[in-house]
Amino acid sequence: MDSFSSCPEETINRKISCISQEFVTISDSNFVEYFDLDKCEQFIKKGNFTKICLQFPDDLLKYSVKVALQLENRINQKVFVLGDTSYGSCCVDEVAAQHVDGDAVIHMGHTCLSPTTRLPVLHVLPRASLDLSGLVSAFAHFYSTSNGPVLLLYDVVYSHLIDEIRERLEEFKERLVVSQLSIPEAQLQACGLECDLHRGSNTHQTTLLGRAYCCQSPSSVVYITHRHSQNMLNFALSMRNVQFFTYPRETEKATEDFNKSFRRRLYLVEKVKDAKTLGILVGTLSVEKYLGAIEKMKKLATYRGKRCYIFSIGKPNPAKLANFPEVEVFVLVSCPESILENEKEYMQPVVTLLEAELALNPSMHWENQLSVDFRDLLEGNPLPEGQEPMAADVSLISNKIRSDVTIEDSGTGSELAIREHYQISVANSYSAGRSWRGLEQALGETPVSQVKVGRAGIPLAYDDEKSYQPS
Repeated sequence: MDSFSSCPEETINRKISCISQEFVTISDSNFVEYFDLDKCEQFIKKGNFTKICLQFPDDLLKYSVKVALQLENRINQKVFVLGDTSYGSCCVDEVAAQHVDGDAVIHMGHTCLSPTTRLPVLHVLPRASLDLSGLVSAFAHFYSTSNGPVLLLYDVVYSHLIDEIRERLEEFKERLVVSQLSIPEAQLQACGLECDLHRGSNTHQTTLLGRAYCCQSPSSVVYITHRHSQNMLNFALSMRNVQFFTYPRETEKATEDFNKSFRRRLYLVEKVKDAKTLGILVGTLSVEKYLGAIEKMKKLATYRGKRCYIFSIGKPNPAKLANFPEVEVFVLVSCPESILENEKEYMQPVVTLLEAELALNPSMHWENQLSVDFRDLLEGNPLPEGQEPMAADVSLISNKIRSDVTIEDSGTGSELAIREHYQISVANSYSAGRSWRGLEQALGETPVSQVKVGRAGIPLAYDDEKSYQPS
């Protein structure tokens, strides 16, 4: 229960430790290059922007003042630093930028590359070093195990090395497909010999999880990452029937991470099937089509006869979600790389739209092409016409027989019901069974009294208190 309450003195004196995500040491000699201030200056002047917002992740926030001052000297105008993000730091925080009427955002650090809808964005990606000689040797082994196209994917920290990587892997160009980051300001490059750009197209064939390439069915995938990568796990889930290799991180360790993640998803699907009440947790206000994902989740819940509530509470944490014990499972609508910290401390499981689809949509199966990006889930697997009762089966968690939930009354949870004394309540509201349901008007039950002047001052010394004179 430490997550729900704590000692005030502990909270004030607590030291916050920030895990550094720096891949290279940032010093005065490489400061301008690391934050690409020349590119930032060109972006601002080319767009003629007047209110620029700089967004930093927590580990780079210590450099924000220095970056802002140097950038202001270059463009001769003030810039704004977003001190905290509304949701995940990998997503562009358009909401915070609009608080100051910002007309553009420069996003520093790691990004999920989720497309935005309101403001122009410049991504300044982090940089990491890589043993290119070792990559060539490892890639030669991966290449020899496959007879078809080999797709090369990579974390965003290696994007500055991709041109050199292409040159080093020139001998494998016959079957090599090099993906490109889906960044608006990036210039399109051919991904391989069979790239659609060679045929006059202005886009790549496939865009998945922020990467664009022209290869429908690769025989092998090589993902460049040196640590646990959520994006790598997402790609591995989408390409389960393809040979998957990682470098420089050992493939065996990446396989262990994927198996653990996959078993977790199987468990969460069962929890969604068992639940009678679902909560849609809004985890983004910037990612394109997030409103469509919320509507899709509402339809899924209605189709299976489950109660559904929508929550927008900013960054989720165990204490916030514990205020809604009636909700059995929360469905988080957010970017594909969103990860909840201290997930084991939550009272209720938090799932993605993918697990909800697999549990509630009869046309969605594990054999299908899976994607954790909710924008991909909106395009396919429509619900069948008319409600089809789910065949009774046995829960793998509770060992109880389950079937579609039937809501006893005809309310959908959004109707207004008029009660005595003109009080209004929401049909199917769980708050009706609570002893305390918030502030009530209590019309006619409170005696009328004359208004009196209250206390004035501060708690340390109210005006009606005698002043303390030390002896």
